[in-house]
Formats: sequence, structure tokens, C-alpha cells
Amino acid sequence: MSDGFLFLDDYVTLESETRSQSQKEVVLKRVTLIFALLLGMELIYQFCIVPCLPLNEVRITTIQGYSRDALLRIAGIDESMSYITLNSDKVSQSLSSIPLVESVAITKHFPNSVDIVLKERTAVAISLAKVSDKLVPIYIDREGVVFKIGGAHHGALPLISGLVFDQVVPGMKLPVHLKNFFASLEMVEKTNPALLQTISEVRLQQKAYGGYELIVYPSNYMGRVRLGSELNEDVLRYMMLVLDVLASRGIQTDEIDFRTGTISYRTKEASSG
Repeated sequence: MSDGFLFLDDYVTLESETRSQSQKEVVLKRVTLIFALLLGMELIYQFCIVPCLPLNEVRITTIQGYSRDALLRIAGIDESMSYITLNSDKVSQSLSSIPLVESVAITKHFPNSVDIVLKERTAVAISLAKVSDKLVPIYIDREGVVFKIGGAHHGALPLISGLVFDQVVPGMKLPVHLKNFFASLEMVEKTNPALLQTISEVRLQQKAYGGYELIVYPSNYMGRVRLGSELNEDVLRYMMLVLDVLASRGIQTDEIDFRTGTISYRTKEASSG
């Protein structure tokens, strides 16, 4: 080949190279198109089809007295339930109807699994109620919910008396004005459980014009202690301090009154303050 001239052999070689390059581009485009189609089909399957298929996995925490299958039946989850058809609010509402359940947390994992975490109620106190002409223990949680009737409980819980029941059923809520009282029992149980164990009984005494007062019966002291409507760690510490002082002086009381700023007590012979 000389300057400005292209011989036949060179032309044929150039044309062959151009044709080969063009064929490679066609093959590459086809391969790219196939991969794009496969990817598109996979995305359609994962995002449009799988969520409509039956759930691949349902993880649910079990609670006392209920098997996994029983909980799923109550939740309304069967073998045909899918990610799309599972209604979290409805499932939560169904499981919350179980008296023993305090809260329900549902987490849906796209595209085909779900986690359901149930939190059980914990008793902060017990009371006694007549059921079928028998006096049985009832268990009350921090929200004032009677979630269990009868059965044994392992652990020390204060006995709450003075509650009036027309009928006792699991899941019933005690009057709302008592909620703070049961919440305070839980707080003492968390911060100083030993202090709470010094109480054998707390009587709720209704006031004539609404509200209530607390009458506390200490475990290791004779007599009773009248408080206001508040029961917390500070009140209990102060109460036990006064009881220790009186006991150290040999004073046995029938009743001590903490309702006013001045502590007064009553013995079998006389009253003092």
C-alpha cells in the first residue's frame, strides 16, 4: 500500500474486521437484552408475585397456656395467608383479645415473612374473689387488668383487699382511678422488691366522696397503717422507719395514721401523737 491508495487485500481485511466488530456488538446487545429480561422477570416475580404467595415463614413467640398453632388460629393466619393479605392491625387486635397478652408487635419482612412478638402481662398484686362459690386468687397487672383467675403463683405478691366484684372474668379492667396505684406497685417491685415484701396486705378503702385511701398491714408488725392514696418507695421507707422506732421503744400499736403531717398512733390502752 502506498500513500493515498488502498489495495484490495487491505480493503478485504478492513471489511472483515468491521463485520466481526459488528457481529460482536450484536451478540453483546442480545446478551444484554436477555439479562435485562431475566432481571425484569425476577423483579416482577419478587415484587409482584412472591408477596401474593403464601407466607414462607411466620415467627411468633408463644405464651403460657397457648401453643403456636392456637395463637395462629386466634390471629387468623392460615396456610393461604400472604404478605399482601396479612392485615397487621387486625392480627394485633385479635391477639390482644387474649387476657394474658399485654402488647403485640408485628414486623412484616418483604416479600414473604413476618415476626409477631407477644408480651405477657406480669402480676404486681393478687386479690381474692368468689368464683363458683369458691374463693380464688386473681392476678392483677400494672394497668389494673385482671388477666388470670386461679392457679398458683411462685413469688411474693402483696394481697389487695377491699375490691368489690359483681363478676370476675379474665381481661376485665379495674376502675381507672386505681391504675396509678398498681403502676406504683410495679415501680416499687422494680426498684426495691425487698421493701414491697414487707407488706402482707393493702386494703383499698373507698372514701365517701370519691377516691380511696390505703390501709397497709405490714408483715412483721402488729396493727395497721393508714396512708393517703399514694404508695411509693419513699412512703414505704418512711413507714418502716417509724415502725422500727416505735418497736424499739416497746410501743405496740393497733393503728398508725400517716394521712396528715403529724403522725398519730393508737394503742390498746390509749391514743398518742
